[in-house]
Amino acid sequence: MQDASGNKYISIFKPIDEEPLAVNNPQGLPLSANGEGLKRGTRVGEGALREVAAYILDHPKTGPKFLSCNEIGFAGVPPTVMVQCLHKAFNHPEGFDGSDVNIKTGSLQMFMKNHGSCEDMGPRDFPVEEVHKISVFDMRTANADRHAGNILLHKDHESGKIVLIPIDHGYCLPEKFEDCTFDWLYWPQARQPFSQETVDYIKSLDAEQDLAILKFYGLDLSPECARTLRISTMLLKKGAERGLTPFTIGNIMCRETLNKKSIIEEVVHDAQNSVLPGTSETVFLETVSRIMDAALDKLLMRTDIACACILCSAFAFSKKCEGLHLYLVFAQFLRNHTHDASFLQIAFALLQQQFCTNNEFHNQKQQHGISRSDQQMGKSHHPRKPPTGRTNLASCIVATVFLVFLVIIALIVYFTIFKPKDPVLTVNAIQLPAFSASNSTVSFTFSQYVTVNNPNRAVFTHYDSSLQLIYAGSQVGFMFIPAGKIQAGRTQYMAATFSVQSFPLSVSGQPESVGPTVTDGLSGFRVGPSMEVESRLEMAGRVRVLHFFTHHVEARADCRVSIAVSDGSVLGFHC
Repeated sequence: MQDASGNKYISIFKPIDEEPLAVNNPQGLPLSANGEGLKRGTRVGEGALREVAAYILDHPKTGPKFLSCNEIGFAGVPPTVMVQCLHKAFNHPEGFDGSDVNIKTGSLQMFMKNHGSCEDMGPRDFPVEEVHKISVFDMRTANADRHAGNILLHKDHESGKIVLIPIDHGYCLPEKFEDCTFDWLYWPQARQPFSQETVDYIKSLDAEQDLAILKFYGLDLSPECARTLRISTMLLKKGAERGLTPFTIGNIMCRETLNKKSIIEEVVHDAQNSVLPGTSETVFLETVSRIMDAALDKLLMRTDIACACILCSAFAFSKKCEGLHLYLVFAQFLRNHTHDASFLQIAFALLQQQFCTNNEFHNQKQQHGISRSDQQMGKSHHPRKPPTGRTNLASCIVATVFLVFLVIIALIVYFTIFKPKDPVLTVNAIQLPAFSASNSTVSFTFSQYVTVNNPNRAVFTHYDSSLQLIYAGSQVGFMFIPAGKIQAGRTQYMAATFSVQSFPLSVSGQPESVGPTVTDGLSGFRVGPSMEVESRLEMAGRVRVLHFFTHHVEARADCRVSIAVSDGSVLGFHC
């Protein structure tokens, strides 16, 4: 929305009835069959409420704020309120006459000056604290739709400081953790530990106080959403207390694959199986807390053992090589890339001290040897005994075993976590908005609604694609789909609509109609002949794993569509 002059953007209004899958959605998506939104655990028409709730929950460092407060929240969520608005630019399928019937209710958010989104810039230049503030907010609210496109980027021209601004919070506070999505998990800043200031802010969070504040402003969350806020806040506080990084806590909340539950989902499931029906919420949360503690302690122990094994291997190799340089390099790497810094920081400090002591002793020994050689010039002395062949062989064996160990770990990580997978195409609906049949010829408008899921942990870049419509072995329709990108782990919705020019009906060679079918007409039966067309959607592209290995992937969706010739109704389709 612009100001009165029309030269400046001041706010963004999102009507409730124009949300994705809502009745007046301008994108042409079909209505939700069960009321669920695009993300699991969300409801159509509740996105605006979640936008306002996100702003209220973004407390400043000084504590909870009121809507009239001008203090910026910890994460920097733009000010957002619920309003009613009347304007002809909105989607009015029944027409606009300026009456009260055309008034729309939705969220109004302040427009923030920016220089694009994080998709337009590599993440390595983002300040650590800026990434951490968004990660804290996303994990606390179990955000199901955090990607680089909804993090705005503002750069001060004088100081050069970069500020990240989170927007689009219509899918936070879901009823369950199934669709938690955090793109910042793959940014290097997520592997850095929280600062003490951030840890203190996390300690000050209180889920019960947050629910009371939301209720004060008329936002009474459902029991399922309130439970999500309580559990996610609990996990964030416990993780920060144990020194976990955003990367580790975020991975606890996000699924590795579509069909494998996340750790937090397993914790909730175990807690539900451990209590009797009708148990109070307080007792249930105590059970969750106990199971969560056990899961976190197990995770810490497993990681410490793995790190200890790698450090010991590196130490053995470096000792055989008469120096601790390589060991310290590995210790530094593990300290910066593991979730719990306590064990590795102590080990690193001790070994660094030992390394310095060894260097000092070695330097003194060299100086002492030089002075003695000067004093005893001309006198014979016994040179230092060179390493034996057995010692060299042992060093080579240790080095070889260590390198093989690293290669095995790299292969396991590659083929389990980063193994490239083909995208998944799902045809949700097929419609014919316009249909005409005369003189044994038909023409119509064909609409196909598809979801494209990228199961990889890297961006899927798809090339130019196409949607073909085949009838009786011949192409009767075609639509070009331009190249694009789908972020890691995200699902993108596509609506393809194109006109099919008039073509003659084939009398013979038509296969039988397919199901499932929708019946109506006389006594519930469809009257009249039917025709069958085939839609072919092909999508190919590449996935770059670890920003180095490029793999080509592809997906295809072929559907047979049965159409009633009498009125153009879609009897059914099978893909």
